[in-house]
Amino acid sequence: MAPRRIAFLTACLVTLPAWAAPDWAGLSAGEQRALAPLSRQWNALDDDQREQWRGIVQHFDELTPQEQARVRERMKTWTGLSAQERQRALQQYRALRSRPPAEREALHERWQEYQNLSPEERARMREAARARGNERQGRGKGQQ
Repeated sequence: MAPRRIAFLTACLVTLPAWAAPDWAGLSAGEQRALAPLSRQWNALDDDQREQWRGIVQHFDELTPQEQARVRERMKTWTGLSAQERQRALQQYRALRSRPPAEREALHERWQEYQNLSPEERARMREAARARGNERQGRGKGQQ
């Protein structure tokens, strides 16, 4: 029994590179076109990240030009983030996805309301939130 397991595991390890996501040159022309904002970083991404991005653009050609532009803009934004910022964004995304649908919808509505505010009003809200955060930090330090 043990020799069969070893043979199976060896076969899996030998074929593992075939399961790996392709490097940039191994992508189809359509994938390269859709993933163009990631071209510089593509070969440095791990296989999971590559497969996630390939999944995102799987139906890219079916999107409207506006939707395609939005996806590309988000790719550019993502590539501009530091590793720490990307990690924080992923944590926030996972935390949001774990909330009940009704709560996510309420948050989405609040975000839309915020987006509809004037730039001046948004700046005032950000400043107020910053002040509240500083206030909480000050209280926390005094209690230590």
